[in-house]
Amino acid sequence: IFVVSKNFYEIKIFNLNYFIYPTSYFYNKISSLLAFNESIFFGIGIGNYNLFIDQLKTLNLHPLNFPSWDPHSTYFGLLAEMGIFGLFSGCLVFFSSIYYILKIKLKKSFTIFILSFSSFIFIEAINLDITKFKHLWFVLAFLSHIITNSNSKTNKN
Repeated sequence: IFVVSKNFYEIKIFNLNYFIYPTSYFYNKISSLLAFNESIFFGIGIGNYNLFIDQLKTLNLHPLNFPSWDPHSTYFGLLAEMGIFGLFSGCLVFFSSIYYILKIKLKKSFTIFILSFSSFIFIEAINLDITKFKHLWFVLAFLSHIITNSNSKTNKN
């Protein structure tokens, strides 16, 4: 169900054939770009991605055996549903978060940990729509609480 039956590319190594099949992630990225192409500045609208996939299926532009899932990417999802302005806003949130982390006075090891975790989230956002998977937001809220408390303690001293 997660791959198309027709291979995308074939590689032969040491008399062995290896096949590369496009997955649902591949088609979701392509569909996101098609949605972005529909409305470059404002996107197709928040929550309309699944309906757009259904339209692509009727036009045979998306595999019928794949469910009409969400974009499975924060960046591609922002681009598809909210256009260039949505992607810009999302990147602004990410970069301002990093700026804020660097601006506050924390222990160096804790700052490195938070920046590492932020990097993990930004990389994870390539194939996961972090706005829809709340488990990362709980961790972010917990870290925010720790940062706020440690920052207020250093300001009192």
